Amino acid sequence: MAYRLSLLLAAIAVLMVTASTSSALDLVQGYEKGVNRLDQLGAAFVFDEAMTGGGDATATSAPSSFGWVAQYTDLWDVGTAVSLTGVAIPLHAQGSAGSSSTQNGDWTFTFFELDGGANPNAFDGYDFATTTGETVLGSVTATYTFNPLGPDNQTDEYFVAFDSPINFTSASSGLAFHMQSTNTMRVKVNTPGATRRADRVSLANGTPVAGTNSSFAATIAGTPVAFPPPPPPTVSHRVNAAIETPGNRVWETLAPSQEQYAFTFPQSGDYNGDGLTDIADYTVWRDNLAGDADLAFAAGSRSTSNSGAVNQVDYNYWVSNFGEPASMPVNDPSVPGITRAFRQGAIGQANVYENQVNGVQASRQDGSFEIWFKPDSLAGAGQVLFEIGGSGMGSYLSLDGDTLSFYVKGQFSGNEQTLTTSLSNSDWTQVAVVIHNTFSPDLPSPDDYVDLYVDGVLAATTALSPTDINRWAGGNQGAIGLDGGVIAEGGPLTGDTINVVEFPFLGEIAIFEYATTAWNSSEVLSRYNAITSATSVAVPEPAAAMMMTLLLGMAASRRGYVRS
Repeated sequence: MAYRLSLLLAAIAVLMVTASTSSALDLVQGYEKGVNRLDQLGAAFVFDEAMTGGGDATATSAPSSFGWVAQYTDLWDVGTAVSLTGVAIPLHAQGSAGSSSTQNGDWTFTFFELDGGANPNAFDGYDFATTTGETVLGSVTATYTFNPLGPDNQTDEYFVAFDSPINFTSASSGLAFHMQSTNTMRVKVNTPGATRRADRVSLANGTPVAGTNSSFAATIAGTPVAFPPPPPPTVSHRVNAAIETPGNRVWETLAPSQEQYAFTFPQSGDYNGDGLTDIADYTVWRDNLAGDADLAFAAGSRSTSNSGAVNQVDYNYWVSNFGEPASMPVNDPSVPGITRAFRQGAIGQANVYENQVNGVQASRQDGSFEIWFKPDSLAGAGQVLFEIGGSGMGSYLSLDGDTLSFYVKGQFSGNEQTLTTSLSNSDWTQVAVVIHNTFSPDLPSPDDYVDLYVDGVLAATTALSPTDINRWAGGNQGAIGLDGGVIAEGGPLTGDTINVVEFPFLGEIAIFEYATTAWNSSEVLSRYNAITSATSVAVPEPAAAMMMTLLLGMAASRRGYVRS
C-alpha cells in the first residue's frame, strides 16, 4: 500500500513477464482526466481518456459468459519494457441498491498480452475455466462501493492505483484488459471526444463475440507514455515562412492551393511598390528628397500622418518598416525546425473555406489548424493569430496578454464555443485547433466540439459540452496575424464593428497549416516534435546579417509591426 498514491516508475528494464495479483484496493470516485494526476494515478500515462459521456452498457459478472474486454493496439514496439501502475474507468455508478446502476462488488482487472492466438496484435480470447488463450500479464482486484449520498443515475470516473506495478517486456504492440465484478457492472461507452478508444469485446466461453462494437474510453497509467508517433504527413495546405514566393507579396499554401494570404500592397515604406521595403526604397527617397511625394512614391506606401514634399519623416518611416514583409532568419535552438519567420500579417481570399470537399463545404466538416508564433511579449492587448469567416459565422485564435483563446460562432445562435488557456512565456509556441464537426442537411448535430492544444499537449476541450457548430466559417476574408475585415461577434475580442483591420499580432509567425480532417493527439504531437526535434539549424543569410548591421546605425529600435 505504500505506493498506492503514485507508483509510476521511469525507464524500467524488465527481462521477463511478472504475472501478479494485487488485492484489498478500492475503486475511488472522482478521477478527472488530466487533473490531480499525482494525487491519483501519477504523472505519466500510457493513455489518458477516461471521461463520462456517450451511452452505457451493462454486463454480468460471470467471466466465462459475457464480460468486458477493452482491446488496444499500436501502443509500443515489440520488446518495450512496460510498467502498468493504475487504471481509471467511467461508470454509471451512483444509485441506491437494487437500481440498474453499477452495484457493490469486487472488480478484477486482468491484463493480457496480444500474442497468444492466430491473429498477432489482436485479442484472440481467453478461457477463464481452462486458463488458455492470450498470455495473462497480471490482475488487480478492487472493491466498488456506491456513494449513499450521491444522486441516482449519475456517472463518474473511478480509479485504482495498483499497490505493485505489473511489469513486462512486450511481445506484441498492445494489450487488452478484462473487467469482471461480483455484481452488476454498468460502464459508459462511445464517449465523445476520446482519442484512444478501445473496441469493446465480449467473451462467450473464452471466445470473442462479434457484433459488440461499442467503444470504451479508459485511462491506463504507467510507462512508456506512448507509442512513438509517426512523422507528420505530407500536407497540401501549409504555409511556411521558409518558403518565399516572388516579391513576398503572397504567403501561399503549397499546391494544390487552398488559400492565399496576400500581404497589404504596397508595404509601408515600399516607395517603389515592388512588394518589399528594402534598400531600393532608400534610393527612391534619396533621389527625390524635397520633391513631389505623390509622383515619387507608390500610392499607399507613405505614412498617412505625413504630407508635403519628400522629407526626413519619410526616411524615418522607411527605417521603421525596413524588411517588411520579407521573412527574417530565426536562430533558436529550441525550434531548429523553424528557420525563417514573418513579422507582418496577411489577408486571405474570401470564400476559400466555403469550397466543397467531397461535395460538402469545407467549413461544414472537420478542420484542423496549426500555427507557430513568437509574441514580442505577453503584455499586448487583443491580437489575432488567425481568423476566418465574418461577424455572423466565423472563428478566430486570439492572444490578449497571456490569455490564449479560440472562439467559434456557428450558423445557429446559441451554439458558440470558447476555449481559453494561459501561456507561461513568450517563447516559440505551437497551437493546434481541431474542430470536430458533423453536418446533416436535415437534422441538428449537437455533438460538435473543439480541442485546443499548446506545444503538443491538450490544453482545453469542449468535448463534454458540445453544440451544433454546423459551419465554422462564412464567406468573408480570412487572415493570419490580423483581422481580415470583420471577426465573429460575441467572442473575447470586441471593437471591430466598422469593417476596419484591427488586432494586429506583435511578433513572429513561421508556420500556419489547415487540414480538412480532425487530427488526433498523436498527429498534433508529431507536428510539434517535427519542429522541436529537427536536425537543421537556421543560419542567417550573409546579406541579412549585413543589412541588420547597417540598420543599427540608422535606428535605435525597430517596431515589430508598424501601421500608418
